[in-house]
Amino acid sequence: MAAAPTAPMHAAPVSPEAETQTLISRCSRKVSGPLATPCDFHQVALRNLRFDDEALLRGTFSTDALRHWGAILDVNNGGGDWYSLSEPADHVDVFVSHNWSNSRADKFLILALHFNLRPAVFSTVLVIFAVAPLSVAGVLPTTVFTDPDGRRMGPWCQVFGLATFLFTLSCWQEICRLRPCRGKMLFLDRTCIHQTDDLLRQRGIEHIAAFLYFSWSLLVCYSDEYLQKLWTVYEVSAFMLLHPGSAMHVRHAWFTKCLISGIVIVFLLNMVWHILYIHHGTWGSLSIGRVSLYLTAICSVPASVAIGVMVLKLARVRMRPADISERVKSFCFDEARCYNEGDRRVVKRNIVAFMKHQGHAETEASEADIIREVDAMVQSDVPILFEASLGRVGIPYHLVALVSLPYCLQAIDYACAAVRDGTPVRSLCIFMVYQMTNGLAAAPVCLALSTTLASRLVQDDRIGHTRSICVVAIAAVAVLGGSFCLLNIVVKWAIEGGHLELGVFIATLCCYYLVALFFYQPPESNVHRRRLKDE
Repeated sequence: MAAAPTAPMHAAPVSPEAETQTLISRCSRKVSGPLATPCDFHQVALRNLRFDDEALLRGTFSTDALRHWGAILDVNNGGGDWYSLSEPADHVDVFVSHNWSNSRADKFLILALHFNLRPAVFSTVLVIFAVAPLSVAGVLPTTVFTDPDGRRMGPWCQVFGLATFLFTLSCWQEICRLRPCRGKMLFLDRTCIHQTDDLLRQRGIEHIAAFLYFSWSLLVCYSDEYLQKLWTVYEVSAFMLLHPGSAMHVRHAWFTKCLISGIVIVFLLNMVWHILYIHHGTWGSLSIGRVSLYLTAICSVPASVAIGVMVLKLARVRMRPADISERVKSFCFDEARCYNEGDRRVVKRNIVAFMKHQGHAETEASEADIIREVDAMVQSDVPILFEASLGRVGIPYHLVALVSLPYCLQAIDYACAAVRDGTPVRSLCIFMVYQMTNGLAAAPVCLALSTTLASRLVQDDRIGHTRSICVVAIAAVAVLGGSFCLLNIVVKWAIEGGHLELGVFIATLCCYYLVALFFYQPPESNVHRRRLKDE
């Protein structure tokens, strides 16, 4: 019944009797230090990894945890009967690791982004499948554009798609509460550990490692104080020991803020572009190209400044793996902060037992030596696990790509207009691939380069905050504008030329995707054996 060794999901399950025999066979050497009797550390590890009362293993459905837009996450809202929102479970899908220094809004954004993102994307796709045929059939109103093609186009995929995405992302939990689907089972301390019964509360706290043992993933609600708090570091350390190499999902509230802000900025720029190209004959002697240039330049100024502010903020929260590695180098278990100093001894005893039980420390090693080993393990392994979740840039690729959602929806609007106007299939396919590459490769590469530059400016801190914003904004506009011009030239060659020009177009797109792959390399992590309570 001790911690089972990590194994792939297809490995044969280990019965409790076999685990008990393994435990007995390992209890052969005398232990020195605070755990004074032979096999004492195995007993401590066993007691903390198994529930003596099966009713202690409880979980809360994500829709219940997020209801009323995260009311349960408010630090000042601790008087409710939150324990009733949890129920007995045989496993936990997501262990939510957080501290109460984060605001309710920040934690709600993190959890909503983690649990509501897939429903939001799926709902958006369904709406597009409904709106696009109506747009092609001409049921929805369209306007004539002042461009060489003179096509008729409407913004309906952008409008309906984006409204659906944002609504579902923020309100999915309220919708699901009316349906049998209640989301994933998660561990949240306020609901799964009794807050008023002192005995149940203490038993729940002592079995934090058991909750981790039966958890299939770990969601880290990251903040500047996360790696300075005793309990959060204990949760990360225990997860590393119990599930070596398994992926953690590290999220910062600023991710969601950047995502929503970026989507709104791109959508507004698209709407300006749409209004600009409507044929209404009010431009006088100015050509549409010149007016487009002027208005694009005017709109790019506030947009680029907003991008500079967001990217610089991302750099200041220091979510890049190199920054986290530098920060965690000074970690010391004995100096980690905790609300109740009496918890430090309990946590230390459990960590010592886990280290010996998992074979990371000699059974004769002293407590001080093992704690130093834990410090070294946290300093070396935590940045690696965080990098697996965050990537080189410090923000996962799928969040960066979602910023271009309005741009991709605009491409679908164009495709609807092209199909209605009888545009050749070759030209339509080339233009659609070009549009998607701008959103899925060129924009993420631009953000990666801008984030790298912003991190250097933050570390150097010589030119000041305002000048840093200007430098990052100018660099972002230059890179994105240059990329747009290059791809625009290549796509015209591909549409008007032959096989050679098409080959150049494909090679250029491949280069963009390879650079994006370099910056946003997908994480590699082991999948630990999923454990159920009735094993």
